[in-house]
Amino acid sequence: MYGKKPWNYGKKPSAETLKKMSRTWFKKGHKPSSESVKKVADQLRGRKRPKSVGRKISQSMMGSKNPMYGKTGELHHNYGTHHSEESKRKNSESKKKWYADGGKTWNKGKTGIFTEEALEKIREARSKQKFPSQDSKPEKFLQKLCNNTRIKFQKHKNFKLGFQRHDVDLFVEPNICIEVDGDYWHGNPNDYVYRGKIEPGLKPDEIIVQSKDTQKTANWVRKNDK
Repeated sequence: MYGKKPWNYGKKPSAETLKKMSRTWFKKGHKPSSESVKKVADQLRGRKRPKSVGRKISQSMMGSKNPMYGKTGELHHNYGTHHSEESKRKNSESKKKWYADGGKTWNKGKTGIFTEEALEKIREARSKQKFPSQDSKPEKFLQKLCNNTRIKFQKHKNFKLGFQRHDVDLFVEPNICIEVDGDYWHGNPNDYVYRGKIEPGLKPDEIIVQSKDTQKTANWVRKNDK
């Protein structure tokens, strides 16, 4: 049939036919058999979607057209839910197997693939997000203090510093910035109280952040904060 017009080209099903189709093919709760799913998967395996089609799909889901547009925080369908330990374990095992089989992230080892204009758009989008999504207990405590003393503030205000963007925990007009820095993650050199116990201050060479590619000491964190 390649290059040939299908037998029903230009024909439209009648209203009665459409009604029958809606009752059978698209019946709510209907699930195709595993055999049908396998046949469809075999037919689609290895096919690549044309870039023009991908671009149209992307444009059709942009902004307010996206079904998840504006659904953040309590409006998100997954708000307040957490992965079970079993789910975390399965995800971890799946990732490990993927890497062991030679899996690689699309941008591994790639640099200079985005233009400066594209990078600025990414930074702008990132500036409107907050990680983690919920305020910490110290942040809430400080906000409460300000509210009790009737100090007007804006939380998580984003600033473009020139060399990077940065979220300030609390901003008070016209020029006061307040940061809530935890003892451990910000390398407090002095003894501090944590959960009712006195913890020793962190030494300059003590490693706070460690990953596969980098190590960050308390001294590095202090200089970075400064």
